[in-house]
Amino acid sequence: MSSQRTITIGDTAPRPAADVPSAPALRVAGVQKRYGVVQALHPTTLEVLPGEIHALIGENGSGKSTFVGIASGTVVPDSGTVQIAGTTCRRHVPSEAQRLGALTVFQDGSVIGDVSVAQNLYLGTPPALRPAFRDVPRWAAERLASFGLGRMAPGTRAGDLSAADRQLLEIARAMMARPAVLLLDEATSALDAAGVDAALELMGRAAADGCAVLFVTHRLSEVLRVADRISVLRDGRYRGTHDPAGVDAAGLVELMAGRSVAVEFPPRAEHVGAPALAAVGLEGDGFGPIDLTLRRGEIVGIAGADGNGQLPLLAGLAGQGARGGRLEADGRPVRTLAQAWDAGVAYVSSDRRGESLHQGLPIRENLVLGVLGDLARGGVLTRGREDHFVRDGLERHGVRHGSPEDPMTSLSGGNQQKVALGKVLETDPRVLLCDEPTGDLDRKAGDGILDLLQALNREHGKTIIMVTHDPHASARAS
Repeated sequence: MSSQRTITIGDTAPRPAADVPSAPALRVAGVQKRYGVVQALHPTTLEVLPGEIHALIGENGSGKSTFVGIASGTVVPDSGTVQIAGTTCRRHVPSEAQRLGALTVFQDGSVIGDVSVAQNLYLGTPPALRPAFRDVPRWAAERLASFGLGRMAPGTRAGDLSAADRQLLEIARAMMARPAVLLLDEATSALDAAGVDAALELMGRAAADGCAVLFVTHRLSEVLRVADRISVLRDGRYRGTHDPAGVDAAGLVELMAGRSVAVEFPPRAEHVGAPALAAVGLEGDGFGPIDLTLRRGEIVGIAGADGNGQLPLLAGLAGQGARGGRLEADGRPVRTLAQAWDAGVAYVSSDRRGESLHQGLPIRENLVLGVLGDLARGGVLTRGREDHFVRDGLERHGVRHGSPEDPMTSLSGGNQQKVALGKVLETDPRVLLCDEPTGDLDRKAGDGILDLLQALNREHGKTIIMVTHDPHASARAS
């Protein structure tokens, strides 16, 4: 492979595959994994070569995260082998994969929020590559600037960064360790267009330095911008590796889904009703003052680059964080989150781990937490009634799972997203405030969520407002 690599950000034309050496940096051979009755991954073999960006794509629940877990040492395969830089893994634990030269950036992130940006970089860098501790701020500033991330102040508490900047920081931190293999599991899912450009640029730099990059995603436009080769998983089975010069987005969608997927937009509602949620002079940190009226039967999308006040505004409309102005739901004043909830205003956060879901509880309990009172009869909830509710809810929301008793962590990111949205929808809110409702979802699954939201809007008069970086979702909402 050539030692020089150029990526033009914004160029969506497929690039021809580069010449590659014969020895793979990562070879995963015949690995498979079963969770209970679900075969999450059938025997799969895949190689990633030094200096290439190899995309692994598939629908939610196709086995992508299981594959990455096996390659990174967080999941023990039932059979098969993993070789990193020519050495076979024996114990299948993260420390072994890291020692052999494989680092992973997961979609839920592992940045340490309570320490600074500079300290995160220092802790993630091998001791031999670290500076003297007194030089850490200067060293961190120089490295961030070299990655095009100079806007991040080294002394900033990492937890105060936006979700997008935390993800970019994690990618940069992994690159500073100079891994032989860089595994990126849905690493662009929380990024806006500018963040995606930055992440793809970082991938290109890593590959240019000879790192083997495995880019796991379902965002096909990004794949076609940077991938040298594209492998497909469907229903836990390997479906082949393709040259991006020989496929287009529609063909990849068909390979992922096993059939052609319609992308036509359904008709929009023509009539809206009385105001359901109204803000007058509402303001808080990062937004306002703003006047906004949301009417029954209306879907409103809020778009824009990160840091322009979308999320604080959405929280303010849910009764959180506003320090001025007036908020009313059906003409009643709303000043707190509890008052908003009582008025039928529900907020769905994109932060599954921190806000939307209880990761330590099983799928069943996450789904029923908000409706226990409605399910009970005379203060008693029978197991049969709960089983029926959970079974119907998981089917209605299209959640791919093994057993309802499995922990939330057993689900892919996209299926966790469906549970997070589903548990709120089961409370039958009148106004739904959604942060990235299609985040981490492939096109078909994302369209399923959008179809559901539009059905709630058309058939039940729900008012929906969403913050999204997904242009497809924005187009359908507008």
